[in-house]
Amino acid sequence: MKDRLFIRLLPDHESVEWGLINSQEATTNFLERGNLLLNDIVALADMAEELPVTVLIPAEKIRSFKVNAPTKNRKQLQKAVPYLLEELVIESVETQHFALGEIDGDNQLSINVISKAYLSDLLDRFKNAGVEPDELIPDAASLPVFEDAWSMLDSDPALVRQDNDTFWSAPQDMAKDLLQWNLNQAIEEEQSISQALRVFSDKETPINLNSVAGLAVQPMPIEDELLWLASQDRSNGINLLQQDFSPTKKSNNTIGVWRLPLIAASVLAVVGLSYLVSDIIVLKSERDAYQNQALQEVRKISPNIDEQKLDSKINEIGRLYKKAAGSTGQVAGLTSLLDKVYTTIDPAQLRLEQIDYNSKQGTLNLDVIADNYQQLTSTQERLEANGLKAEMRNAKDNGGSWTTRLVVKVN
Repeated sequence: MKDRLFIRLLPDHESVEWGLINSQEATTNFLERGNLLLNDIVALADMAEELPVTVLIPAEKIRSFKVNAPTKNRKQLQKAVPYLLEELVIESVETQHFALGEIDGDNQLSINVISKAYLSDLLDRFKNAGVEPDELIPDAASLPVFEDAWSMLDSDPALVRQDNDTFWSAPQDMAKDLLQWNLNQAIEEEQSISQALRVFSDKETPINLNSVAGLAVQPMPIEDELLWLASQDRSNGINLLQQDFSPTKKSNNTIGVWRLPLIAASVLAVVGLSYLVSDIIVLKSERDAYQNQALQEVRKISPNIDEQKLDSKINEIGRLYKKAAGSTGQVAGLTSLLDKVYTTIDPAQLRLEQIDYNSKQGTLNLDVIADNYQQLTSTQERLEANGLKAEMRNAKDNGGSWTTRLVVKVN
C-alpha cells in the first residue's frame, strides 16, 4: 500500500493543511505535515505526482439527499437524479454537479450536490499547481458513523454527521440551534425521546451543549484534529469526482492502464533473465515471489487468469503497451533502467517491498528494507556509480531495520 497525501481545504477556502500519511504503520501518522495557502500548493506537486491524493473540502459547499432509486443503471441514474431533485435544489439543476452514492437495501440512493462552477474552479486551481486529487470528499462526511449516536467535530465551523448519508456544518454560534432543529425533526420522525451525540474535541474547554434538550452528549477527547480526520474510514462516503469531474491522473493516457501489470511483467522478465545468468542477483525463491507478484497484478485486469496462462497474458499486455506507447521508447527505457537497477542492488543487503514506475518522470520507485543505514547509502553510491541518479526519501529506523524509498532514474 502506498503512502497517501492528505489535504484539507480550510473554511476560508484560500488555505490548506496537509499531511503525508505513512501507510506502513498500523496506526495513522504523518511522515510530514504543514500549512499552505491554496495558491502555494505547487509545493506539494512532487508528492502528488507519485502518491494518491485525498482532499477534504468544507461541507458548507455540499448538500446531501436521499431518494428512492428509479433504476439501478448508473448511467440512467445520472440523467434522472437532477430532475428528481429539481424541486429540492434552489438553483438551476444545470448549474449543479450530482455525485451519486450506493443504493441501499431499501432502494434509497445517496446523493451529494455541489455547484459546478465552484468545483470546476477549485479543481483548476489544484491542477494548475500540479496537484490532481483522486478523492474529493466533504469534511463532515469523514466523521465516523455510529448506529447509536451522531458524531460531531468541535471545530469552527462545527461538523456533524447524523448517519451515513446526512451531514452538515455550522458556525460555532449556530451549532446549538441547528442541533436542536435536527434533533426535533429526528424525534418527530422516529418517535424517540432523546439522541446520543459523541463530541470529538481537541480543545481544553469543549463546546457546551447542555442547553440542547433531548441531547445526550458524550465527550471524546482527541489530540490532533487533522490526524484524527485522516485516520477515519472514508470508504462509505461519496467521492465527488464523478462524471465530468472524474480523476484523470491515473488514466490520462492509454499507457497508464497497463502501468502496474507492465511493471510486474518487466520485473519478472528481468529477474528471470538475471536468474539464468547468475544466482547472485536473485535466488529462486525470490523469483517465485516476483512471479506471484506479476500474477496478482495481471489479475487486476484479468481476474480469472491462472499461472499456466500468465506468460501469454504478459506478452499480450506487452504488445498492447507497445502499441499504446508508439515510438516513445518507454518500454525499452524501463527495461534498461530495471536491468541497471537489478545488476546493482545486492539482494543479500536490500529486501524489496514495492516497486512502481513513474512514466512521466522516468523514475523507478523502490520501497526497500535494509539491516542498517550504511547498506542504504552504499546501495545509493553503487547506483550512482552505474550511471543512475538515486535519491533516498523518508529513510527511517524501524527498531533494528531501515526503510526508505529509492527514487532512481537515468542520470
